[in-house]
Parts: sequence; structure tokens; C-alpha cells
Amino acid sequence: MDVLIEKQSNLVGALLGKGASSGDLQNLLRVETGQMAADTSRNMPPSALGKADKQMRKQVKSVLTTSPDHSIFVRENQHNSSYPDFTWLTAGPKFLIGIKDEDNQLHATQADAIESYRAGVGNRGMGNSGKSRINLGERGKQRIYQVNRILVSKSAMKGVMESIKSKFGQLKASFARTTNELLGTNSFPAWVTKQIPNVVSNGKSVFTDASRSSETEGFIVFGSRASGVVNNPAVNGKINSSIARRVYITKEKLAKILKGYSYDWNNGRVFKSNDDVINN
Repeated sequence: MDVLIEKQSNLVGALLGKGASSGDLQNLLRVETGQMAADTSRNMPPSALGKADKQMRKQVKSVLTTSPDHSIFVRENQHNSSYPDFTWLTAGPKFLIGIKDEDNQLHATQADAIESYRAGVGNRGMGNSGKSRINLGERGKQRIYQVNRILVSKSAMKGVMESIKSKFGQLKASFARTTNELLGTNSFPAWVTKQIPNVVSNGKSVFTDASRSSETEGFIVFGSRASGVVNNPAVNGKINSSIARRVYITKEKLAKILKGYSYDWNNGRVFKSNDDVINN
């Protein structure tokens, strides 16, 4: 944002020379920052709600499972098993399937299942790269498998998915909030807009408006504390590319203004005639 608050007398003089007031200079900062925040919001994942739901279900099922939802064996019959801390779930003529007792969480609450899911995502043995079943070898004609998922009830699984889904759009909303505050417009999808009050109340959206604190040296701070912003290289890359794009556009606009172009203080357009407009 340095380009927006650069204390260059020739820039300020050029803008004031075009008939701009100190309030107009503040508006330029607000408009360009609002558009930068909009660029960033639109560049954040997910790109579509349906796609996010599909990816979420795949991710959850890479850690949790609901099948089989009970053991066909009597627990007492497993005490002498050669696999300690292990529960056999089901079997057939050619297979025998079991699960580690620590992963057998059929009676877990929704809250416990959410914690197990979060822990499982960080476990390299599970997640998208882990097989759903691990081959432990053979016993006679039976092939022995270990369930490589955390077994939970269907209601707990549903609760985990609903909890994650309730936060869809919060990353986008944490930036969209800045655009709405500065420009007073809402050009974002409803599933993003409805999350704005939530990211304000939970502190995920960062916004400080000091654009009117000084005639020529005001500033605006915006950002996001949403999960994944700090430690996700892909998200960081998208944020940086959005900022770089807007800084480039703003530099172009300021260069045009210094050459005599006019600036529309309402929508950020720079123009010399009706046929020569920078619309971004």
C-alpha cells in the first residue's frame, strides 16, 4: 500500500491541481484499498460453494469413516488375539478387517469427532495420501486388513461436516468486509456476505480505517486471521498476487493522473476522454 500513501509533493500537487480536495485524496485511498480487498477476496478459496462442499467431504472421509458401524465379534473372544489393542470388526472367507482401539471411536461426541478429525489431518498416515485399509498380511485363506481411518458414528460424521460447512466463505468474507466498509457496495455472493458479521465477531477480519486521520497521510489496515492464512503457501501466494496486481493498477492510475488524466472519486476510474478509460 506504499504507493497509495507515498508522500510525494508532485503527486499531491497534481491531484490538488485537478481540483481535488483533501477529502478527495482520502477517497482515492479508500477506493483503491477497497478494490484491492475485493480482488483479494475473490482470489481466495473456495471458488464455488459446490466445489468446496465436494472437497470438504473428500477430506473428511480421508480421516473419518462410519463403516462398519459395529463389530460382528463378541469382545471377549478377542482377548487372546495376536494383535493387542485391536478390535476385529468384520470377516469373510477371504478377509478379516480390524481397527486399532484408539481409532475405534464409535461413541465419540461431535466435539470429540471434530478434534479427532483435526488431529487426523495432521497425521501423515491418514489424510489424502493414506490408504483407507492397510494390508497386514494373511492368515490361512484370509487376508488381514486394518482400517486406516477413525471410526465414528454417522451422527458424529454429519456433525463434523456441518461444522466445517458452517465456516465456508469466512476467508473470503474477512477481506470482503473491508470492501463493504470502504465502498458501501456488495458485489459478493450471498454465501460470502452472510459470513461478514461472523468474521467481525470472531476476530478473523482485520480492519482499521484511519484514511481520514490526515489530509495527505491517512492509512488503512486490513487482513485476515482466518485458518490457513499464515501457514498455507497457496493462500499466501494468492494474497500476494492480488496485492501485486492492485499495486500495479494503482501505479498506472497515478501515472495517468500526473499526465493530466482525471480520476473518478466514486469508482476509481481514470480517464482523459470517453474513449480512454482505465476501468480497474
